Amino acid sequence: MANVIPAIIKDGVVQRLDETADVALVGGLDSAGDVDINRHSLIGRNLADSADLDILHINADDQAEFGIDLALMEWEWPEDSGVVTVMDMSVSATPAAGTEESYQWAIDGIPIFKAFAEADSSGAIQSEAFQVLKGLHLKAVTVADGNYTILDNDYAVHYTSLTAARVLNVPAAVIALGSPTLPRYFHVKDKSGSCSGVNTITITPLGGATIDGAASLALNNAYASTVFFTDGTNLYTE
Repeated sequence: MANVIPAIIKDGVVQRLDETADVALVGGLDSAGDVDINRHSLIGRNLADSADLDILHINADDQAEFGIDLALMEWEWPEDSGVVTVMDMSVSATPAAGTEESYQWAIDGIPIFKAFAEADSSGAIQSEAFQVLKGLHLKAVTVADGNYTILDNDYAVHYTSLTAARVLNVPAAVIALGSPTLPRYFHVKDKSGSCSGVNTITITPLGGATIDGAASLALNNAYASTVFFTDGTNLYTE
């Protein structure tokens, strides 16, 4: 590993320091944009030229800590990174039980959604939940008087017209997307009002799977709808 050379960028000029040097040795940061780079921290001068900013430092746990807010345009991870933990907040036994310990996403100061949790006073968390604080829009595909096979990125299937009995197939690959603890949900709706005992919408799981223990489920009345989920093996209605 290359040696880290402590340095200071002062008035646009890089000045090298020795390993134990402090920025004070070269007169301190006295101009906007000056930066002190030493072995354990990155300190800069604010644009108002009124104070030094602790931009980045190494803490007692050898972690990089930012001392200022970050304005980030885009995050990118290396290709094929697997499961990436974007944020992870440690919670100690100090906060009282019920103290909120959450991440919140906002746009222009308006909260949109939140990863919610509370401290439980023992160093763990409780009441974990994902909270949608504004409107929720879910993808819907429209089907006009035809058979349809659900795709792995579908959620809602809306029939806009029906003149005959139609089949909604659920492939084995889509059924496999769910699990007992993380089921995958789907919604089917007759928006046309033409669904009937003749013009049915029949949900048919493929690959030997069942829906509520049967080979298929037929919707047979006007404006009929159902929500069903897969546990990775079979389908079940709500």
